[in-house]
Amino acid sequence: MRKTMGLALAGLALILSACGKDAKVDAAEDVRALLVAAEAGDSEAFEAGIDREKLKADLRVQVREAAREQGIDIGGPSDAALDRMIGPDALRVARSGPAAATPTAAEIAETLEVQDKTRACLRAPGAEDGCALTFEKQGERWKLIGVQTSRLVPRPGETG
Repeated sequence: MRKTMGLALAGLALILSACGKDAKVDAAEDVRALLVAAEAGDSEAFEAGIDREKLKADLRVQVREAAREQGIDIGGPSDAALDRMIGPDALRVARSGPAAATPTAAEIAETLEVQDKTRACLRAPGAEDGCALTFEKQGERWKLIGVQTSRLVPRPGETG
């Protein structure tokens, strides 16, 4: 009886400690897992870390706005075009450069802002506002739902 009670209490303590896990640390671990998957070109792990439909909706708005800024009304990119924009290669390209080594979860947590425990904003290096990557808590995982392309890749003529 004592042994069973001890095991039950140990299990309860483990469950409670997991519930009390800091949202920023939790999010940073999932963000890092996504970045590692992108670096490795691991499509399956990458897909597990994104919400493809929300990413497509986010990119659709950005592409439409960029076209309007150029005086073009494209009506919006096709799903096939958006699907080609979302993948490990795109995130690797966006992270290329001298600081391209995958940061640790602790380093990610330093630039991560968690809002109401359901949204996390990863700022671009040197940026004080805006989210380079936006994540949403979905069940047990933080998934990528938004990519601010202008924050990740400099436009022609800009330095980054």
